[in-house]
Amino acid sequence: MLHWLKGFAQRRPLATQVILSTTLAAGGDHYTQKVVERRKELDVRRSAVFITFGCLNGLLSYYVYVTLMSRSTRYLHTPLHVPNGGLTAVVAAQC
Repeated sequence: MLHWLKGFAQRRPLATQVILSTTLAAGGDHYTQKVVERRKELDVRRSAVFITFGCLNGLLSYYVYVTLMSRSTRYLHTPLHVPNGGLTAVVAAQC
């Protein structure tokens, strides 16, 4: 079972992110309503809001952390060319 889940997460990272985020939000709301607030019945409208929030949060998180961050960090692996000896030349000139 775990092998299948790992394979699914690698094949479908966006779906995995959305499912996990939605499950976390819905589970947290369910726990809060039943255990913390000690409600007899679930507030379905509130649960729907948290499920929607979890889904949108999963989509946004995937976009920010996978799409935007991978674009912004690809330049970190390229060597930086500093002319004239760089910082060493500046420090030596000021001494």
